[in-house]
Order: sequence, then structure tokens, then C-alpha cells
Amino acid sequence: MRLLAGWVGAGDMGLWERAQHLRRLFEDVEEHYQRVARAAERPPPDDRRARRSQRRELRMSVDEMRRKVDELDRMVLGLEVEHSLQAGASGQHPPEADS
Repeated sequence: MRLLAGWVGAGDMGLWERAQHLRRLFEDVEEHYQRVARAAERPPPDDRRARRSQRRELRMSVDEMRRKVDELDRMVLGLEVEHSLQAGASGQHPPEADS
């Protein structure tokens, strides 16, 4: 049980805070996706400057979405590594090793 307590409190955030942070990131990515999808459904503006502005806004939104997905990847990888280390320290094998 002590190992679990160490894992929950590991790093800068506890397990609950990490879960909330992951949930917010997923929601942000979904929001960006919806924004890009809605913008893609609209017909392009007639003038060149407006089209350029629309492309720039979409590019910024997609870049923000990528950044958040990368952050999610890093957090999930960190949690997997921590879990693996804790499982190894407690003598348990990760599920992949059992097959």
C-alpha cells in the first residue's frame, strides 16, 4: 500500500490532480477539433485577406491542438513509466509481460 501512496503523490501532482488535468486537456482538444471542423464546413470568404486570416486562425487552432495532444502523450507516457516502475518495485509484472 505504501508504494501506491508514493505513486499517487509522485511528481508535482497527485493522481486526482493529474486526472483532472488530463480531462481538461481532452476537453480542450475536443473544443479545438470542433472549432476547426465548423470552420472547415463554412464556405471560404470572398476576399483574399479574409481567406488568409481564416487560414491563419485555423493553423493557430490546429497548432494549439497539436501542442495539447503532445502534452497528453507526455503525461500518459509518464504515468505508464511510473506504473511500470512501481509494478517492478513491488515484484508485479506489467500486463504485457504476462502474455
